[in-house]
Amino acid sequence: MSNQDSSNQLFQVNTDHTEVDEADFLARSRSGLPMVISDDRSDYLDTSVVASKYYNGFNFLKLPAEFRRLQMAFGITSSQRGEGKTLVAANMAVSLAKAYELKTVIVDLNFIKPRMHKIFGVKNTPGVVEVFQGKQMKLTQTKIENLYVVPAGDISGYSPDVNDLSILRKLINTLKDSFEFVIVDMNSIFPIKDYPVLFANEMDGLLTVVDTQRTKQEDLDKIYRHLDEEQVIGYIFNKMDKRNTY
Repeated sequence: MSNQDSSNQLFQVNTDHTEVDEADFLARSRSGLPMVISDDRSDYLDTSVVASKYYNGFNFLKLPAEFRRLQMAFGITSSQRGEGKTLVAANMAVSLAKAYELKTVIVDLNFIKPRMHKIFGVKNTPGVVEVFQGKQMKLTQTKIENLYVVPAGDISGYSPDVNDLSILRKLINTLKDSFEFVIVDMNSIFPIKDYPVLFANEMDGLLTVVDTQRTKQEDLDKIYRHLDEEQVIGYIFNKMDKRNTY
């Protein structure tokens, strides 16, 4: 099927390079945010970050049928930088796409140190920042079946703005209309001046990564001064050790 002019069609899809069905996009999208899938599918994967020893850790939980029918957006964050949230976000997305065969998209909302484009071998632009600037959202299919990436974009000179909030809401809703899971890699919560709290509120829930070798209880307690406690739906423990009694 050839691509049609975007003025006549909301989504442009090259069926030679994607498993996401164009008609499915059109039928399920309600937000009106234009989206295109790149003709170039990535054939690269950073196996130092994405590996079975990591993503198999998410495969023990059987998803009930009701859970599979939900379109959900989870933000992955941590209290401090360097606690492994990007590794967790990437491997959770791979697990959902690979083990559960669910259509999954990972969005890089880390405007301090975006890495998803490097991990999955996709171009960093256009990305989320360019969507905020009024350009079309572009997804790239990764080497993993059922898994797509929306990169951060050109973050040079960019800082989160309240005016971007409505566009982010449309972006998330568009992806939820077409994918079963949206995994969003976010900044660490501290330093709080760099954390887009309003953006976090657009997620269906936040999963906080805990580095068992460095995260302190006071770090976790402190996040609730800035976030609604009900927004945090769970914790993911990283670097677990049998000798660790955290």
